[in-house]
Amino acid sequence: MQQPGGIAHSKIYVYNRNITVTNKKFLIFPYHSPNHWSFFVVVNPNCIISAFTHTTNYKIKKLAPCILLIDSSGSPSKVTARNVVRTLCNWLNYFWKEESTNLYSNSLPYHHRKMPLIIPKVSIQSNGYDCGMHMILNIKASLTLLQRRLTNDDIANNYTDAISKNDHFIFNENSISNARVSFHKLLTNLGIMFNTVRNLTVATIRTDEDDESNQIECYSLDNQPHSSEVNSKDPSWGSSYKKKRSYEESSM
Repeated sequence: MQQPGGIAHSKIYVYNRNITVTNKKFLIFPYHSPNHWSFFVVVNPNCIISAFTHTTNYKIKKLAPCILLIDSSGSPSKVTARNVVRTLCNWLNYFWKEESTNLYSNSLPYHHRKMPLIIPKVSIQSNGYDCGMHMILNIKASLTLLQRRLTNDDIANNYTDAISKNDHFIFNENSISNARVSFHKLLTNLGIMFNTVRNLTVATIRTDEDDESNQIECYSLDNQPHSSEVNSKDPSWGSSYKKKRSYEESSM
């Protein structure tokens, strides 16, 4: 998103995949500033019209749109963040005009007064290089909020209950180390799988559902062993893929 043309390229991406933007509950935007990773979350963009209206039933807490900045540095630049918010609002307004079919379709509903910037307190990284791991874990934690009603009350308390006091967003050195090793193992296995598939031709591919040795396993960050269980230098990492590759090559 930081690079020139990033927003323009994203418009092409969205169009080519027939994605509707303004009806989503969450839109996540990783952001890279010099030597640092963080991310923005557009919350409840599908409720923007409700921000212009009033309810007579005050017992019902209205869903409220806003933009979150999740940053593990502890001191994000508010000036830069506000500039990003303006860019995101312009991006959202572009799709609003393209996607809307209601009476508000000619308006520009997304702006900083209706999409306030919220910077909740999150776990702070203890060094200068773990921002990427914090970002990945915080994005994963953010997905747990999809089941929660995010209202004006959350905006009023700076998302303290939803994020700052939420156990999913609290990390220590061990959780970061475990995640780093798991992520490394995930990438290692994906690399082996990619090279295995790339080196096969259509004529050599075997499809036998009864032969488990021909099945490619799927890996995610969740099912990788913790650092206490694996060693990143262990040659057995990705052994299932190496074994499969040897089997395929011997069958050629």
